[in-house]
Amino acid sequence: MGKPQKTAKKRDVPIADVISRLQGFAPEMEAYIDQVKRHKRSSWRHHLRRLLALKVNYHVDDILLAVRRAGQYKVFDAGTIEGFLENNSEPRYSAILSFRLLLLFSLLRFWIYRCSYIITHYLKTLQKT
Repeated sequence: MGKPQKTAKKRDVPIADVISRLQGFAPEMEAYIDQVKRHKRSSWRHHLRRLLALKVNYHVDDILLAVRRAGQYKVFDAGTIEGFLENNSEPRYSAILSFRLLLLFSLLRFWIYRCSYIITHYLKTLQKT
């Protein structure tokens, strides 16, 4: 038997970048980051990455509100903050917007199909003459 193959490692953003991006939200984030490091000794990197990932779906102001509330109640789990955001804030991209985009793309697809049909039909009539 040969040596076991190394599995591919996920390419994560360096934790220093994660911290600097979180600190860019507001000055108060630095204190919260220190608290997460203190209370989640083995998994603080995971929680900070998850906290930064929330920016994809939620506004920074909503995340800051959730972090303030978490700090008041001494909660340092990213999943809890995510749950608070799900229950108390609007996602960055609402379902109505998604529905409108879907409708728009459906109409666009229809018109492209319709125009291509008309052009094809017109070209066939030109070839016959």
